[in-house]
Amino acid sequence: MRHFSLSASAELRGHKADVRALCSHGSHLVSTGYDGLINLWDVGRPDAPVSTLGDGSLGRMLCVCDVANRKLFASAGLDGVIRLWDAHSGACAAKLEGHVSSVSSLLARAQTHELFSGGGDEHVLIWDLRSNQGMSSLRGHATSTRALAFGAGDEMLYTGGGDGQVRAWNCKRDTRASVQTYNAVEVLRGPLFAVSALAHDGALSLLASAGMDNVLYCWDLATHSQFTAEGRIRMAAKALRGHSGVVNAVLAWGERGLVSASADGTLRVWDTSMADQDLAPFSTFRVSDGALAHGVRALHALDATRLCTGSSDGGIKVWQSTDKT
Repeated sequence: MRHFSLSASAELRGHKADVRALCSHGSHLVSTGYDGLINLWDVGRPDAPVSTLGDGSLGRMLCVCDVANRKLFASAGLDGVIRLWDAHSGACAAKLEGHVSSVSSLLARAQTHELFSGGGDEHVLIWDLRSNQGMSSLRGHATSTRALAFGAGDEMLYTGGGDGQVRAWNCKRDTRASVQTYNAVEVLRGPLFAVSALAHDGALSLLASAGMDNVLYCWDLATHSQFTAEGRIRMAAKALRGHSGVVNAVLAWGERGLVSASADGTLRVWDTSMADQDLAPFSTFRVSDGALAHGVRALHALDATRLCTGSSDGGIKVWQSTDKT
């Protein structure tokens, strides 16, 4: 585990309300939020966005996702419509309509040309990005699906719901089948409140879920393949406590550990290499004033040394890591 410090290297100002989602698209950072705008940034030139897509009329935006093999990125929000954008022209290349409620999570699988979307209608929809048509639907959560993450070589899909459950789905694609059927493998229980974010650390075979109870839960998935489709419930989950507000985002940042972002206005870094011991954050970094309504709302790793955070005041910060000696 490499211990390090973080310092803010740039601040990007272009949003008028909460920044809810961040992703990389080529050499640009994409941001979106409650003002309905989608901004593309060159983080080396933070004074203004390179371009802005939309005029705010799309309503509150909740998620963005890069679609690498199509040279597009996707966005979605409260209106339930997924839009594919051509960043070069600024045009909306396609609209994917199928959800009957808001869409709060997007995840693309490049090698199979699939896009997964989760929202308030309890369904995860799977889209074929070659035809822009819906392929399949997964239903398991009793309420909204709020978070998506891949694991096990992108063949396992994890979903986090408003019902406090994390579900695992076998999404290995059968190239011989004309219709794909993805099966529920396991229900992971841990959070008592809604799940707000998920992250998978492939090196440690660890899954982290962030919740509305201010706690992160981590599962060791080393023996995950032994579980079958009976829906076996696995209770054991290590709780990571330290935040004083809702944990809005979490990511696995390689050998630097697990990073969480919270409504308390802080980032916390967890040494997950000590998984057999009680975990506590070894570093805490203040991003915004904890008095802000929702603190840090979005988190994204640009590369192995830089993070970006989006906050409820509309600001985006770029953080540079420096190894401690």
